[in-house]
Amino acid sequence: MGNRIDLTGHRFGRLVVLERAEDHITKSGKNVKRWNCLCDCGNKTIVRHGNLRNGKTTSCGCLHKEKVGAINRTHGLSTKHGRLYPLWKSIKYRCYNKNAKSYKDYGGRGIKMCDEWLNNPKAFCDWAVANGYKEEKTDKHINVLTIDRIDVNGDYCPENCRFVTNEVQAYFVEGKISCWLNSEWGVNRRGCWQRMPATSPSSSSSAPVLLAV
Repeated sequence: MGNRIDLTGHRFGRLVVLERAEDHITKSGKNVKRWNCLCDCGNKTIVRHGNLRNGKTTSCGCLHKEKVGAINRTHGLSTKHGRLYPLWKSIKYRCYNKNAKSYKDYGGRGIKMCDEWLNNPKAFCDWAVANGYKEEKTDKHINVLTIDRIDVNGDYCPENCRFVTNEVQAYFVEGKISCWLNSEWGVNRRGCWQRMPATSPSSSSSAPVLLAV
């Protein structure tokens, strides 16, 4: 019954429905009804029927950007902090929200955020900028740097966190880092956090280097 409802001309938040868009076909073969919409900001966007009806989508995305900008200004964050505030939120989410999918791997294991950062995103952002964080992306628009805990069983705090490349963090998958470091440099996993290859195990580099983070 709901799929036969014509939403043309209806307003949902900042969106006005213009016309029916091409259905989205899910992997299971189900047709998902969608609509072409015009946002008050001037952007056009395609929105799923259900997301309009339940209020999940009310703009082209501009509303979310405005809210994040307002939060950043409230906490005194500047543009140089970029994605750091969302990162701070995601750390809190996985450490304290029992409904988070990753909670079992963080908060469920007793991992917390230190008191210095817990309710002060600016303190976290200032620490990050002072300790090697940069707003850099690859050609595929993937963030170059990611936050890493030196002790995987330790908390998110200044003495246990650093920023490393995604490539470097990938070596810390249990087993891979140990095998490679033991075979190449005789370094065990406990001490490997400070000795990593300049690029990758296939690199021609003849010695490990200290990570500057």
